[in-house]
Amino acid sequence: MNSVISKRFEIEFKSLFKRLLDEGVSESFDNLIERIQSYLEVACPETTRRALALWHQNIAGHQFLQQLIAGEKFEELVFFGQEHITKDGAQQPQVALSHQDFVLAWTQLAFDHAQAWNHAHPFVSFAAKIANKSVRITLIHPCCSPQATMRAFVRAHSETHFDISDFCSDAEVKTLLQQKIAQRKNIIVIGATQSGKTSLIGSLIEEIDSEDHVVILEDTHELARASSRTTSLLADRGDEKRSLSEYCAMALRMSPDRIILGEIRSSEVVPLILAFNSGHRGGLSSLHADSVVDGLERLALLFHLYAQNAQLPHHKVMELICRNIDCVVFMQNKQIIEIAQIKGCEAGHPLFEIEWASSGPKPSVSGIASNESWWKKASAP
Repeated sequence: MNSVISKRFEIEFKSLFKRLLDEGVSESFDNLIERIQSYLEVACPETTRRALALWHQNIAGHQFLQQLIAGEKFEELVFFGQEHITKDGAQQPQVALSHQDFVLAWTQLAFDHAQAWNHAHPFVSFAAKIANKSVRITLIHPCCSPQATMRAFVRAHSETHFDISDFCSDAEVKTLLQQKIAQRKNIIVIGATQSGKTSLIGSLIEEIDSEDHVVILEDTHELARASSRTTSLLADRGDEKRSLSEYCAMALRMSPDRIILGEIRSSEVVPLILAFNSGHRGGLSSLHADSVVDGLERLALLFHLYAQNAQLPHHKVMELICRNIDCVVFMQNKQIIEIAQIKGCEAGHPLFEIEWASSGPKPSVSGIASNESWWKKASAP
C-alpha cells in the first residue's frame, strides 16, 4: 500500500510542479507537499518526502549546476545534454537526471531569471549568480535539434580587474590606447569568442574621465564603471522596445558624452554608426571578426542588412563606416595582436594604417609605404 501511495505522490508532485512552472508560478517544496497531501487526503511517506526533496533540490535549487560551478576557476561549462558535459574542454561526470527533468531544471533556472524558455522562445541568454560566481548562461531549446537535445553554455565572468597592460607586454600599447581614449576616438575591438574583447573594453572604460556621462548598452551585464555618471541599460531580446537598437536610438536623448555598446550583432549597428556620424565621439564596442578588414566589412554588411535604405551602395556604406570608426583593435587569446588606425576609404575598400602589431609592421597588400609606416588598402573579399 505504501508503494502505491509513494508512486502516486511522486506523480502528482512532479505534475503539479511542471504545471505551475508552465503557468509562471513558483512555490516552495513544503507548499507543494502540503497541496498534494490535501488533494490526496493522505500524509506523504517520509522516504518519499526525502526522495522528492532531493529531486526538487536538483530541479528548483539547481544543485547539479552548483556542484559543477563550485570549486576551481573555469571559463566555460558546456552541456551537450545531461550525459556529455565539458568544463574548459575536460569531460565531467554526467548529471543523474532524466532528459525531461534536465530540460525542466534549465526551464526553472530561466524562469528564476525572468526568462521564458520554450518552443516559442528557444534561445535565451542571461546573467546569473550560482555558487557565488557570476556567470552568463545561454540556452538552446531541444525543439531546435533533430535529436531533441538541448545545449547549455555557462560562461564565467572574470571577477579580476584587468589593466590594459594585461593584454600586451608592450608599454607602448597602453600609452597608445590611453591617448585614443583621451582623444575621444571611436574604437571597435574585434576577435573570436573568448578572445578577451569584453575584458579589454572593461579596462578601456576605466581610462575614461570620471566626469564624462557614459551610457553603457548590453544584452548581458558584463561591463561596469565606478563613476556615478554612468547610465547602464540592459536589453531584452524578447522585447522590441527594449532592444539594443532601441537603446542606441534612446541613448542620443540622454546627453551622453560617450556611448558604449557591449557587442554589435545585428540592427543596433545602424543607430550606433549614425550616432557616431552625428558627432558622438569616444564610443566603444566589440565585434566578432578575424581581421581588421573582416571587421570593417562585417560592419558594412550588417549596416546593409538592417538599414532601411536597401539601395544604398556598398562604397557609400563603407565610406560611412571608415569615416566614423577611428580605430580597430584585433585580439587573439586575450592578447592584443594589432591596432589599426582607419584612414579612409577608396572605391569601397577601407584604407588603414597598422599603428602597432605584436609581430612588428606588416607589408601592405598594395605595397605602398609612407613615413616608415605600412599602409593597407584592403582587397575586395
